[in-house]
Parts: sequence; structure tokens; C-alpha cells
Amino acid sequence: MKTQNNPTAIGEKINRVVSGWEQFAPGAAFAGFTLDQFKESVGPSLEARSGVANLEAQLRGARRLRDNADKTSIADVLNVVNSVRGNPEYGENSELYESFGYKPKDDYASGLTRKSDEPQPVELLKAA
Repeated sequence: MKTQNNPTAIGEKINRVVSGWEQFAPGAAFAGFTLDQFKESVGPSLEARSGVANLEAQLRGARRLRDNADKTSIADVLNVVNSVRGNPEYGENSELYESFGYKPKDDYASGLTRKSDEPQPVELLKAA
């Protein structure tokens, strides 16, 4: 796994190095660091990761609250739209109804089509 630009992989690598060092060579020094010095050096990185994890949890919670609130809100919106549609002063052809993003009823085609008695030409595909 490429760790250079992958924050998750970097965090995992730091934790693996600390864990291995603690387990197999807790008294040794590497690259000028004792284990405690190394933990202090990588501490800000691990603390930042913990902060990010907390913020992500808060974001998930905020999204859940928003989604639950939206269920009520969309029901209220639909009630208002339907009330405007049924109101004789406004109705489905009003500017108000159109401002809500709906197409006025008079803008729809009737859907009536008249079929011709003459057969329509059929295009044949030519093989190339």
C-alpha cells in the first residue's frame, strides 16, 4: 500500500511501528530516537487523526439530524404546494406555483395525437 499520500495508511504505519517497537525492542534507540521520543515526535500526527475521527463522527451525526428533519420538511413543502394547487386564487396556473419549480398546467400538451391514414415511410439501413 502506498503510504505517501494516504492519510489512513500513514496512521496505520505509525501505529505498526510504535507497536512493533514496544513489543520487540522497547529499550533500543533508532534514528536518534528512543521509543518515548518517537512517540512524542509522532504525537501531533496521531492527535490530529483523532480530531479528524471526532469531526467525522460529528458530521455523520449532523447529516443524520438533517435527513430526519428533511423528512418533516418535505412533507410540509408538499402540503403547501398542494394547498396552492387547490386554492382558487392561485391554482396550478399561477406564477406562485411556477415559482415553486412546477410547470403550470396550461403549459402541458393535451397528449392527443391524430394518426394519419397514409402509411409512413420506413427507412432501411444500408450495410456498409
